[in-house]
Amino acid sequence: MTGQGLEGFYYAGRRVVSRCQIRVAGREPLAVQARTTAADRARFVATMRVAQGAGPDPDVVVERTRHADGTERIMLHSAAARPLRLPVEVALGTDLADLNAIASGLVGPELPAIVHDSGLRWSGQAAGASVTANPPPADALASAGLLRWEFDLPPGGTVGLELRVRLEGAGRVRAVGRAGTSPLASARATGDHPAVEPLLRTSIDDLQALLLRDPAHPTDTHLAAGAPWRCGLAPADALVAARMTLPLGTRLAAGTLRTLARSQLRGQAAQFGMIPGPRRDAGVHLPAGCTGTEATLLFPAVLAEAYRWGLSPQETEELLPTAERCLGWLRAAVGEGTYLCDPQPGGPVRCETQAHAHRAAVLGADLLDTFDRPGGAGLRQWARELRTAFREGFWVEDRGGGRPAAARAPDGRLLPHLGAAAVHLLDTGLLGGGEQAPGLLGRVQTEQLARCSGDRPWTRAGGCADWARRRRATTRSAIAPVP
Repeated sequence: MTGQGLEGFYYAGRRVVSRCQIRVAGREPLAVQARTTAADRARFVATMRVAQGAGPDPDVVVERTRHADGTERIMLHSAAARPLRLPVEVALGTDLADLNAIASGLVGPELPAIVHDSGLRWSGQAAGASVTANPPPADALASAGLLRWEFDLPPGGTVGLELRVRLEGAGRVRAVGRAGTSPLASARATGDHPAVEPLLRTSIDDLQALLLRDPAHPTDTHLAAGAPWRCGLAPADALVAARMTLPLGTRLAAGTLRTLARSQLRGQAAQFGMIPGPRRDAGVHLPAGCTGTEATLLFPAVLAEAYRWGLSPQETEELLPTAERCLGWLRAAVGEGTYLCDPQPGGPVRCETQAHAHRAAVLGADLLDTFDRPGGAGLRQWARELRTAFREGFWVEDRGGGRPAAARAPDGRLLPHLGAAAVHLLDTGLLGGGEQAPGLLGRVQTEQLARCSGDRPWTRAGGCADWARRRRATTRSAIAPVP
């Protein structure tokens, strides 16, 4: 890591270390390999010649293994025929900049360091960070951000050191699944292709590497957005990912829902019941969308589906008040109208937002009825009105059979381009007893959208509703948790 561009070690969207360079015997090793060995670690290999008259082959191999838990191990392997005495320097630096500022190119110079606890420490206006070393360095030069060692390396021998990175006040970053407490059940996949089983196994390993704990509630886990050394919790993304893992158990969904329930807004009248989230870029045709809107609508839908997948009634009732507040926010945001604008207020009417809102209303109403809570009838009535209005007012006719619009502008103008967000219109969910929830589009329109998406198996399955039922049945039988 040289500190150029986006390079660095990140935690919760902040760059904790921007520069980590190694010099052995006064020179930087020659990099020969860099690859990701797992979702939470990367391996770098470099070589160098330090012995005189030893021939053209390198006599020292430097291996660096960087973990997402904030650890980097540096190993020196000798291929020399005689003992070596190697001075090793590690140059460290950071600006403690926010990821958004780094992406915009608005970062300042590196911060000055002080010697602290067998390593170095930096302090900024918004955060502090430290790097500790084991074994402790023989010398530390804070003004240059240098840690120094001298190692005696026997022929064919190996020595090493370990660096630990920490963002102060945030605790240590760690991949929850590595400790044997993963909320994802072990599973096996069967299929005609031999790659199916290793694909599922690798995917589960990748998910386990993205697991993070709520520091205040260690039993609640959620998935980080992106690589865990760059970003933390993103509410909408965490809920979508937890929903996709329901065939592997409900623990991850429950932990994610409890974590987000604690962030729900309750003080402001206009946003009461909303789960906050950042804006998301939507391209050149639309303004940035609000992931808080998406997360608020996903909450009751994920809770309803988690209950159908086996979440206990006690855990469901514990989270039900939060879901009711989310549904209350939805009804208040819609008001006397039919569509839900995003962002609120005065934003465009996006097709994916209507899909999320419709699913929240249908599945939320079913959940409320299951637990004898009021409000289900009103949600179903609004969902029926939304289906009627959407099928008539959002469909753009053309010679190819038509397609749904991406959005309606505040002046009522349709934006006809078809984007990836339209796939949310194909998703419905399951009601009690395995009954398929009604879709926002009609059967003919849904099949036409599937054809526009270019996914032929959907059309061959005899309609998306039939395909969805087959998909869920196949998921339950082909991906079986291992006892």
